[in-house]
This record gives sequence, C-alpha cells and structure tokens, in this order.
Amino acid sequence: MEMHRKKNVLREKVKNRLTELHRVRGAFDHQIRHRLIENEDVRNADVVMGYFPMKDEVDLFPLYFKLLSRGKTLVFPRVDPHKGCMTAHRVSDLSADSTVGSFGLREPLSSSPKTSRKEIDVIVVPGLAFTETGQRLGRGGGFYDRFLDGYRGSRVAAAYEQQLLPEVPFTEHDQTVDTIVTPGRSIAAASR
Repeated sequence: MEMHRKKNVLREKVKNRLTELHRVRGAFDHQIRHRLIENEDVRNADVVMGYFPMKDEVDLFPLYFKLLSRGKTLVFPRVDPHKGCMTAHRVSDLSADSTVGSFGLREPLSSSPKTSRKEIDVIVVPGLAFTETGQRLGRGGGFYDRFLDGYRGSRVAAAYEQQLLPEVPFTEHDQTVDTIVTPGRSIAAASR
C-alpha cells in the first residue's frame, strides 16, 4: 500500500507542475511533435498507436494528421474498465471514428477495426512522469502497463521537461519506454 500512496503523491505533484505550463504549452507541443515526426522509429513505422491526449498532455493531433497524410495506419486505445484491459483500434478519421468513452476520454468507436499488438510498430505512450532510464508513472489504472507487457515494438513517450524526474516509484509490473521526446531533446532510455 505504501507504493500506491507514493505514486499518488507524485501524481499530484506532477499535475501541479503541468498546470504551470499553460503560457508556453503551444510552443513546447510544436517542438515535441516536430521531434516525434523526425523520430526514426515513427518515420519507419507502418502502424503507429497514439492516444487522445488529456488537456495536461502534449497536443498530438497535428502529428496524427501528418502521419495520416503520409499514409501511416493509426490506431488508438479503447479501454474496457470492467475487464481492466485495453485494445487497439484503427482510426482513419480522428473525429468521425471516435467518441467520448471511458473516463471521459476520446476513444475509437466500438465498430472500429481491432488491431493486434503484433501489428503495431510504435506506441506513443502517455504518462505523468518519466525517468531518463525510461521508467514511467501513469495515471494509476495500469491499462498501459498490461497492454505493453510482452509488446516488442518501439515505445516512445511525448513529455515536457517538467515531467522528467530523477526517480519514480516503480514495481515489477510497471512498463518502461524506449525513448522520451521533450521540446529540447530525444532521450534514448535504457533498453528493456
């Protein structure tokens, strides 16, 4: 239970740090999207899994439009809170193929074609905080940790420098990312 409390305290601290970014967020988002589109794994991918960002996360919509215009297949997570799992579904039109779903977040329509993890080349992974070694603190549901367990493709995080911390509470079930992209740099995290 102590680990759970530590994670929740850290989540609140990082959320407060992100609130302070409102004046510079647009410029930072633009720089992060530019770095992501130039990322070798993203550039070479056929299938990219994104996520519909919350208001304190990097605005990735312009990146998604660019990826679609380049012929990439985009998939997004759909959460089943009752089963505690997440599935990936293809989205061709970011508005028409999605709706507000679990937890008040956008997600693909249930009729959107399902995509297996094996078909996904790169997953852009959300998180509240990261270490430079790729450890990640999510929002507490464990959906991404379960989805990433056993995934062999590239895991890339889009984050503000304010989300990078020397350490985050980390357990054996928590999953890491390979690369963290910030406004000023791309960090190659320790290998899995």
